[in-house]
Amino acid sequence: MILHGLVLWFGTLTIFLTIVEEQFLKKVRKHEKQITLIEKQANAIKHLVSKGLSDNEVSKSEFEMILLEITK
Repeated sequence: MILHGLVLWFGTLTIFLTIVEEQFLKKVRKHEKQITLIEKQANAIKHLVSKGLSDNEVSKSEFEMILLEITK
């Protein structure tokens, strides 16, 4: 009888932890996606600024593209 109770308790615990794990994995995937998008945006800004620094000049279109990336 005690063994039956333990099995039932551990089974319930396993199901609960599986549900909690799925919720956490969903959040992790969401944050990983956000991090990827932020890194992509930062790299685009870095590239545009580096191009402007190498030319010693930032054209109006480059400046507008930088502002556009920043406001995304």
